[in-house]
Amino acid sequence: MAEYEQELARWNTVNDARKAAIEERAKLESEISALESTKPTPPIFEERTWSTSDGKYTTNAVLVDTDFVTATLRKADGQTTKVPRETLVEENRIYIDKAVNSLNAYRGELAVWERNKGTLEDQFATAMAQPVPAEIPEPQKPLRQEVMDEVATADAEKKERERLARVEEARQVAEAAARKA
Repeated sequence: MAEYEQELARWNTVNDARKAAIEERAKLESEISALESTKPTPPIFEERTWSTSDGKYTTNAVLVDTDFVTATLRKADGQTTKVPRETLVEENRIYIDKAVNSLNAYRGELAVWERNKGTLEDQFATAMAQPVPAEIPEPQKPLRQEVMDEVATADAEKKERERLARVEEARQVAEAAARKA
């Protein structure tokens, strides 16, 4: 019975470690998936007319990006062009100034999101690198007859030890009596 209890304890330890590893992987996968749905979206700017202050250049386009020095514009045909902010009319420069705030807020949110995603992906990679203990079958309880045999053997061993102790005690008593005589 003691052997069964040891096997059962070992099985519980391995089984608990296996469950914990699988649950950790699933939790991280779920967190990564949930994080994907919260990815910040860049601001969307409406199509407008863009003109240079010298009047040589005018087009309808959407502001795609700006670094406050240059504006990246996308035309209706999908072509992008970069225009120095300072060459644009004042109305367009004011629009870019307002757009910079939106773009900077987006970039900040995106940086935090990417950092969080990277952390989760690193944790997931670490979890995936850890071996998952193999699934092992649960040990079976010994049969009633096996338990009875084990108890009978233990009782017989105990009786034999007691008998040997009585024999040794009798020998020592006999030795002591022989020395006195």
